[in-house]
Amino acid sequence: MKILIMLLLLWTVMGSLSGERIVLFSDDFENGSDNWTFVNGAAVNKWHIGSATSFEGSNSLYISNDNGVSNAYSINSFSFVHAYADILFPKGAADIRVSFEFKGMGEFGFDDLNVYIVTEEFIPEASNVWETQFMSSSYQIGEYISDRPEWTTYILYEHDRIYTNEDTTYRLLFVWKNDNSIGVQPPAAIDNVEVTYVQRVANPPLNLTATADSYTVNLTWDEPLLGSTYPFDSYFVYRDGDLCAYMLTTTSYTETLAANRVYSYYVVAAYRISTFRDVTSEPSNTVYISPNIPLIFNPPQNLTATVDVDVVSLSWEAPMFGSSGALVGYTVYKDEEPLIESPIMTRYYLDTVTENGTYLYSVQAIYVNGESELVTIEINVTEVSEIDESIIGSRMALFSNYPNPFNPETTISFSVAKEGHVVINIFNIKGQKIQTLVNSHHNIGNFSVVWNGKDEQGLDMSSGIYFYQMQINDFVTTRKMVLMK
Repeated sequence: MKILIMLLLLWTVMGSLSGERIVLFSDDFENGSDNWTFVNGAAVNKWHIGSATSFEGSNSLYISNDNGVSNAYSINSFSFVHAYADILFPKGAADIRVSFEFKGMGEFGFDDLNVYIVTEEFIPEASNVWETQFMSSSYQIGEYISDRPEWTTYILYEHDRIYTNEDTTYRLLFVWKNDNSIGVQPPAAIDNVEVTYVQRVANPPLNLTATADSYTVNLTWDEPLLGSTYPFDSYFVYRDGDLCAYMLTTTSYTETLAANRVYSYYVVAAYRISTFRDVTSEPSNTVYISPNIPLIFNPPQNLTATVDVDVVSLSWEAPMFGSSGALVGYTVYKDEEPLIESPIMTRYYLDTVTENGTYLYSVQAIYVNGESELVTIEINVTEVSEIDESIIGSRMALFSNYPNPFNPETTISFSVAKEGHVVINIFNIKGQKIQTLVNSHHNIGNFSVVWNGKDEQGLDMSSGIYFYQMQINDFVTTRKMVLMK
């Protein structure tokens, strides 16, 4: 008479789970060894599939010391051998059970069968000495199976380590070991292997919604439907695909954000498998929300202006920190008309005026998603004098370059009232000479020269402030210009 033995190593899920059991894998060994891999190594006692013994039909899986002719083992030869089948466990598989028929004697604790479910990364190693490979008990579902002279049904329940949040291949592993002393024939024989499971249900949170206040996002959702396989534990909240809150037990969540942009959120429910193990549901619906953060665009600070004859020099400091978005640059206006076509990153600007008068200059900070208010300053120009170029050499003078700012070249005009040797040099902001434009004798008259923005070696100069200086006899004067690329 067949004896039914229920080996319950550890049942962590409140007893048997409800739901129809699904057969995942079965083998009665009538079709040979297609499903199985043997790791016998050099051991005398090896796994075989053959007809030396069986529960039903003709074949079974058994230990043999004569290449499958008989179900017998050499008691005086160490063996540590493996037979395994790789099985794809579907996502959501729960309450996994392994059942099989077993017959075998051996010696309890020394010559016996052990059963494991391991990951496919685990590579069994055979040996003809005593248990050379460490087998973690975390994977073990049956141990020391022996002393069964008649075929006996074994049903082994999963250890709590076995769970699937996605399709996962596990390895069903039968391990026979024997020492080199006493033992009773026959060794292990296995037939009618079957692996079954119950489809796990982990219902997700429902009806996620989001609202926004200044700087905050408020999420609310409904509890999952009833009927999940495991008891509910908590909620996990994800922002833009990354975990932002966990182990929540209420159906709401509020967080403060610094950037005024669109965020995505979803929530999953976690269910408790065991003391240290959770399984999560599919995500809830995804919501998209942007906090109503007031936009702040700080203006430039401390705008100042100076006048050198006909050149107005503007300078300012960077805006205060805390603006909404990155700074792109600055725009400059004169009497509400823009002086440049695109924002500049320098914090100075030179403007050449042609007439005396009062001018209103403004500077504005430009950001990726907005612009600041205008910062203004009023300046009075009084020293501009009209030069009648028809009167040759009307005075000794170095005039403002045009255009200014410039890119890539500018024209420098000068007037000679008394003949002599004229030198015009270009200097960088450190006072280093980079180019000599004029170095020759000049008669009385009006002249001009072009600087192409290069140094004496022909290398292009970078954006910035440069000075040009004219010297003739005892007359020396210097002016400022801006190269802006």
